[in-house]
Amino acid sequence: MEENAERVACEGYKYNHKRFVLRDMKFNQQFASLYTMRLNELRQRVMRSVKRKWGEDVKLSRVVNLVQGEDCACIGALYKNMKCKPNFLIQYAREMGEDETLNFEEDDCITKCSPDDTLSLEDSSGRTNLEGNVPTGMLTTGMVVAVFGALKGKVFEVADWTFAPLPQQTPLPSSLPGQSISFLSGLDFPHSSEGESTDMRVHRDAVSNFLRGNLGCVDIVRKISKVILAGGLMSQTPDLRMADKIKLEMNDHQQIQEAELVGPMKEVDDYLTVLSGSVPVDVMPSRSDPTSTLLPYQPIHPCLLRMSCDGGNTVPVTSPFEFTLQNDTITALGTSGENLQELCDQTTLDSLCDMLELLVKCNHLVPTAPDTLPCYSYKDVDPFILNTTPHIFFAGNAPKFETRYFKSTCEVSGDEVACRLIAIPKFETQPGVVIVDVSQQDFPTTFIPIEVERQQ
Repeated sequence: MEENAERVACEGYKYNHKRFVLRDMKFNQQFASLYTMRLNELRQRVMRSVKRKWGEDVKLSRVVNLVQGEDCACIGALYKNMKCKPNFLIQYAREMGEDETLNFEEDDCITKCSPDDTLSLEDSSGRTNLEGNVPTGMLTTGMVVAVFGALKGKVFEVADWTFAPLPQQTPLPSSLPGQSISFLSGLDFPHSSEGESTDMRVHRDAVSNFLRGNLGCVDIVRKISKVILAGGLMSQTPDLRMADKIKLEMNDHQQIQEAELVGPMKEVDDYLTVLSGSVPVDVMPSRSDPTSTLLPYQPIHPCLLRMSCDGGNTVPVTSPFEFTLQNDTITALGTSGENLQELCDQTTLDSLCDMLELLVKCNHLVPTAPDTLPCYSYKDVDPFILNTTPHIFFAGNAPKFETRYFKSTCEVSGDEVACRLIAIPKFETQPGVVIVDVSQQDFPTTFIPIEVERQQ
C-alpha cells in the first residue's frame, strides 16, 4: 500500500460470541432438553403474533387437547417428514450388501426435498400432522410456529400460520464509522495427499495482494479495517470425505491414518501471517477445518496458527460468530455456511437471501440442528436463538454471491427493523472478496472479483 494511504483503524470493534464458546462440555444429556428450551423460549414470542393476528380471545390449545372440528391456535416445533432424507438403515444395508431387495429409492434422491414431504407440529404433549394452508416446501424441522385451524380426522387442517415477531434491534446512530469490513470464505488450502490447480493458488495469492493494497484500488482497500474468514480454510481431509460411509475398507483406514494436519496448517499459517501483517483477521472454522465436530464450531487452536496468532492480528473465533462495531450499536452475526446449506437441501427456496431472511424471521440460526446438523446437546439454553435482529447477517461458503437489504417492522416495539443479508461465495466457485461499507445506514455490500492473467 502506498505510504500516504494509511489504513483506517478498526474503531469500536468488539467480540460478542461468548455464548458460542463451550467451556464445560458434558455428553450425558439427551437432545430433548434443547428442543424443550427452544420451544419454551420462543413460545412467549409466538404468543404475541397469535394475539395480533387472530385476536386476543383466540383459543390456544395443546396438541393433546385438540377437539375435532373446533377452531383454535396451537404452538409447537415443526418436524418435516422427508422422503429423501438420508436413511441410516438403508445405507447400512446397501454398504454391507445384506438385503438387495430393499427399495433404495429414498437414498438415490439428488436433493432431500420432494413434493411428498409432510409437516407435523409437536409440543410437550404430543404431535399432530399438518395439512392445508402451510408452505411445506419453505419450512424445516426445528422451526417454532403457531398454526390456526381445526383438527379434522387424524390431521390438523391449517387455515393460517405465523412465526414469532422479529426480534428488536439496536437503533443505529446518526453518525457511523468511515470503515469497511471484508469477508472471504472457502480458501480451501489443499490437504497434503492431494494436489490443487495452479489457478486456485494464484487466486489466493492475488486476493491477499489485493487486501494488502498491492493491486491498486487504494481508496477501497485503505477503508478495510477487518477481514473475516468465514470458514473453509482447508479442503476436506480423507476422514471427512468418508464421514457418510458406514463401512470403511482397509485402504480407507490407511488414508485416515496417513492424513496430515501440520503441513497444510503451516501453509495456512504462513498465508495468514502475511495477510494479517497488513490488516487484522478473524478466522471462523467450518466443518472441513480442524475444530469440533459439533456446532457451535470452536476456535481453531492457536498452536496450529502459531506465527499469525503470535503477531496479535489473527484471532481464531467460533462459528457462529457475532461482533459489534461502534460501542455495540452495529451488530453482525453469521456462520460458515452450514445452516445455509441445510436450507438449500431441505427447502424449495431458490434465492440464498430468501433463505437467510427465513432464518431471521424464524428467530433461529440453525433450526435443523440437531436433527440433520450435529450440534452440542445444550441443557439449559439454546444459544442459536436470535434475541436481537442483527444489522448484518451473513453465511459463508455459499454457491454464489447474493445480498439484499431486508426491511420490516418489529411487532413488539413498532420500530423499523432492517438487516443486510449476505451470502459469501466459496472462493473456489467465485474467486473474490465481499466488502461491506459500514459507514452508511444500509451497509452497501459489493463483491469484487479477483481476476488473474493465465500464463501461456
